[in-house]
Amino acid sequence: MQSKKELFFIFCIFLSSIIFVFDLFLHQGLPQTFDNLAHATSITQFFLALKDGDFPVRWSDGIGNYGLPLPIVAHQVPNYLGAFLMYFLNDPEIVLKILYFLSIFLSGFFFYLFLKYYFPPLYAFCGTFFYIFSSYKIFNTYVRGALPELFSAIWLPIILLGILLFVKEKQFKGLLLITMSVANLALTHPMMLLIYSFIYLPFLFWMLISSRDKKNNFLHLLVQRSTIACIGGIMLALLIAGYYLIPLVLEIKYFYLGNSQPFTPGNYLTWDSFFGMQWPYFTEKDIVTRGHVVNVGILETLVFIMGIFLFFHSIKNKKNNDQLGILFFAILNGLLVIILMLPFAENIFYSVKILGSVQFQWRFLSAFNFFPPIILAYALTRLNKQFFVILVILTIAFFSFPQLYGKNYMQVDKKNYFFTPINVHSVLLNTIWSGRTEDYPLKKQKAEVIEGVGKIKEKKESNSQRTYLVDAQTPLRMVDYTFYFPGWNVYIDGKKTPIEFQDPSFRGVITYQVPYGEHLIHIKFENTKIRLLGNSLSLLGIGLFVLAIFCQKSVKKFLKVC
Repeated sequence: MQSKKELFFIFCIFLSSIIFVFDLFLHQGLPQTFDNLAHATSITQFFLALKDGDFPVRWSDGIGNYGLPLPIVAHQVPNYLGAFLMYFLNDPEIVLKILYFLSIFLSGFFFYLFLKYYFPPLYAFCGTFFYIFSSYKIFNTYVRGALPELFSAIWLPIILLGILLFVKEKQFKGLLLITMSVANLALTHPMMLLIYSFIYLPFLFWMLISSRDKKNNFLHLLVQRSTIACIGGIMLALLIAGYYLIPLVLEIKYFYLGNSQPFTPGNYLTWDSFFGMQWPYFTEKDIVTRGHVVNVGILETLVFIMGIFLFFHSIKNKKNNDQLGILFFAILNGLLVIILMLPFAENIFYSVKILGSVQFQWRFLSAFNFFPPIILAYALTRLNKQFFVILVILTIAFFSFPQLYGKNYMQVDKKNYFFTPINVHSVLLNTIWSGRTEDYPLKKQKAEVIEGVGKIKEKKESNSQRTYLVDAQTPLRMVDYTFYFPGWNVYIDGKKTPIEFQDPSFRGVITYQVPYGEHLIHIKFENTKIRLLGNSLSLLGIGLFVLAIFCQKSVKKFLKVC
């Protein structure tokens, strides 16, 4: 009977997720948001690179006119998963819509499992329903088109479940869940790894404190096996994601973004932000998309305020249990996150460089989004009346459902996803040696003789490699219409030859000299020392993770010794 009830609630989560994204599938094309075009293009570029045998994907030859190394900084998990789906569907727009659905459903499903640890299934589902239809999820889907940020929400509840299983239940699989989900969070959206740390790190600390022997002091807490193991699991996760994180951190300087101030001032919450639940169809700046107005949500605000009163009321009545503990956790961390989004906290983002990397203060709504549903589940558990559940679901639906629509669905020629002369992500992600990519002339051929007399007799081109058989009747200067980035190398008859990329006439474009005679030329995008280091760390991390799985008994014994 219990399993049937569980399946029913999971089905309801599935149905709720379909309702959430229904408008996307109702129309052809994609709604005009800030990022949809960029994400659909990235998925296509990953697909093309994988089809050409590139792995890991480092270069996108069909974006930004002459190709760019966007996969080095792009969100890995959504793009690889999208590329996999492209093999079967070959339609980037349908693939993107499916990824939106998966992000809503899976984040809701795992959030439900987390809530169910503390609350009865019915009230856990009601909290999950509130979580799915939260203002910030609607905003990210139908206004911003922030797929990676939505997708990252899948991993947070799994991290928390892993902490519960390992620290409280003493189950080793919890540690494996922590490692796996932190690695996936880093690969999905490294910025969210920082934002969500305001949830999973305090939660870990709280679980460790609540599970320790009361006779032990704080110093003992730092050296006990659970603490060491959890920190080790998180470090191992970062090691697994090393192939992406190391180049991202060390090669971002070769993009304009790496030489600019990422934090944008003036993006804090105002009084109106806490009580809005609608997005204007037009604003002075936003004509094509719906208004870029950031709302906490009136329901979220009222529930959070209610939670504060509930907590003090429960303390007064001397309630002391796990449910009250998770309520206290939600309120305390919720207040911390709210403070970070207020005007006076702006200086913190300037002072703490790593915080400034989140770009906008209101991005911490991704973390705050987690707390009101916990409070709602607690309140309904205290009331313990099914009638209130129906009333709450109808109220959420009344406020949320009218906002589930996209604006200006546009049918883009699918060829634009396979090749685009502009950098659809941002000019900030152009290489520092190049100008605006759309200002360069379109070229049907990659290679061309620009000085001397000669011809290209044979050619073979792929995403990150070119091979030419060249007959040079005189010494030549040749161009490959590819934007230079560290890792591009030219080999003439197997010997490496210098690349020139700072000629004002070919700004940021690969040019090279070819001597007289017939020559076989290979041009390859290869790993730099930085990328090789990242790859090595990932292989080491994966190896240690697999070893831990197969040697669980030995690892458990070692942890007990620690």
